[in-house]
Amino acid sequence: MNLITPVELLITPAELLAWTRGEVVRGEPVACAGLYTDTRTPLRGGLFLALTGERFDGHDFLLQAAAQGAAGAVIAAAKTEAALGSLDRDRSSFFLLAVPDTLTALQDIARGQRRKFTGPLIAVTGSNGKTTTKVMAATAVAAQKKVLAAEHNFNNDIGLPLTLLKLTPEHECCVVEMGMRGLGQIARLAAVAEPTIGVVTNVGPVHLELLGSLERVATAKAELVASLPPGGTAVLNGDDPLVKAMATQSRAEVVYYGLEEEGDSDGETWHLSARKPEFFAAGTSFELCRHGRPLCRVKLRLPGKHNIYNALAALGAAQAAGIPLEDGAAALANLTALPMRLETTELPGGTILINDAYNASPLSMEAALAYLKSLAGSVASSGRKVAVLGDMLELGAFSANMHQKVGELAAQAGLDVLVTVGEGGRQIARGALAAGFTGRVVSYPDAAAAARDVAGWHEPGDLVLIKASRGIKLEQAASAVTKRG
Repeated sequence: MNLITPVELLITPAELLAWTRGEVVRGEPVACAGLYTDTRTPLRGGLFLALTGERFDGHDFLLQAAAQGAAGAVIAAAKTEAALGSLDRDRSSFFLLAVPDTLTALQDIARGQRRKFTGPLIAVTGSNGKTTTKVMAATAVAAQKKVLAAEHNFNNDIGLPLTLLKLTPEHECCVVEMGMRGLGQIARLAAVAEPTIGVVTNVGPVHLELLGSLERVATAKAELVASLPPGGTAVLNGDDPLVKAMATQSRAEVVYYGLEEEGDSDGETWHLSARKPEFFAAGTSFELCRHGRPLCRVKLRLPGKHNIYNALAALGAAQAAGIPLEDGAAALANLTALPMRLETTELPGGTILINDAYNASPLSMEAALAYLKSLAGSVASSGRKVAVLGDMLELGAFSANMHQKVGELAAQAGLDVLVTVGEGGRQIARGALAAGFTGRVVSYPDAAAAARDVAGWHEPGDLVLIKASRGIKLEQAASAVTKRG
């Protein structure tokens, strides 16, 4: 596999001044070995960029940056006097470049570095599945090309530029992820990354507290499609009407993908489609079709119908980057679940734990419950089916209704025990009971309480799903189940 993360390129003084349009207020700029925002590691002749956040101010760490080996720093012009006063004379070679805003400077430098890269740049967005699809796309492309892929979920105004700053001449493709919490953010990220291939996985009820409607979520996601150049490719989920409609905003070629159902004719029009899916404890498989014609059988070590969609999106992006579909599909065979994303483990005591505690939305809750139900029918287990479900955050005025709908889905999942956590969890319980759920319901105020009382709802041998938004920290319950086995 060709996934690599090499050392950063040198940033020359001419590039630094041209990209930031900053003013040198101390010393003389020199070529810098990369850009850093954290002084807790050796900076090796790099450039320190003093970002200001809610809990820290990089301008307070200029002396530490110099001590760690940085050649200089980019600072906010408004803090020039304080910055000059914080450095002692022994650091006379340490230069300072003042700019109007250091975050904007970070993005400008990243854009400059990105423009030196001539290979395809894939950007992935969507309400669910962004990170998994990004990893799948990078894995598929890495079958033949050297790839730089964004680490973890580096998908915001800081993480995306830091990824681009790792591009070097040896890279042949770059894969990034774009998140958003409001209108205009993806457009801003796209203006930095300048993607040539854009993937939109789906549109679902996320960030409704900030955006107010599903249509506005779609508008925000479509900013990626609108940013693509005429010679680029938009890879769109044709089974999602809000995503399919984004094609009207694209100057790039459009590639649709979707899942063929029995009697469905869409497979003939989709560029890529999946048919004859099979679901089992160790993953999924499906027949990959191009324009409705079978191409090859794809095997995944990732569970759930939603991962078939993620694989189709990734393969569409990889094909646009020059990778034959068969080669991309073969590369996906060894990819395993990311931590806390339907991470399925059989414990020594016979419990099968589905740890999906990384995050949650109505769409991903539905997918997780569907996986639990399918897994219960495919494994030889006499244990109970238990779902531990917590709050889905940032749903605003839609929260109670969305949680109750998840409760309705839980009532249809064949559960023996429903454990709920938090205020949203209580709404899930309410929805389940209203839908006729007859199993046991246990509710806790927070994840810590649920973990402490694990013996009250878990028995070795159970099939247990754990899922909530990241802020609920429901991995505490997963740890408690793991200890009991």
